Amino acid sequence: MAKEVPMLETYEDYKTEAKRLKTVAYYKHKAAEVRRGWDSFTKQQSKSKNDIVRELQMDLEFLDKLCRSDNHPSILKEEEEIAMPTLAWEE
Repeated sequence: MAKEVPMLETYEDYKTEAKRLKTVAYYKHKAAEVRRGWDSFTKQQSKSKNDIVRELQMDLEFLDKLCRSDNHPSILKEEEEIAMPTLAWEE
């Protein structure tokens, strides 16, 4: 019997799913190596900490697109535009 997947309908549903993704990624990140590894027993490559961070970022961006497509506000904080400082010799 297939496991029933909860529907994402309200803004609170999206926020809950984002928190769940972050929690899962935290524990994966905590257990991961800094570099990719190789498990000789399972003959599979293990993810690095950086792989897990990129995966979380992609998942959250996709979840945000779904959230906005349902006419809810974004679940991601807006990034501020960074002003590049003028270097001393550029004046």
